[in-house]
Amino acid sequence: MTLDEFEKTNIWVKVDSSVLGETVIFASNDEVAKRLKADGFVVYTTDELRVLLKRRPKKDELRKIHEIKQVFPGSKVLQ
Repeated sequence: MTLDEFEKTNIWVKVDSSVLGETVIFASNDEVAKRLKADGFVVYTTDELRVLLKRRPKKDELRKIHEIKQVFPGSKVLQ
């Protein structure tokens, strides 16, 4: 499934990240992400995944991004 196809669904995917050492959630859209954030998960939306795929952060950069999302649950990866 492409990101464009994923974005049109109302689903989420749970991923155990070896880089981050924990579970993260990839949500197809903001509405799904909002529900999951309320349950305490760190959630990345399709738009955020596109940015991360484009930027290709190094492992330490990805850990810093994730840490920010943990501390500030409403934050988003924008660029």
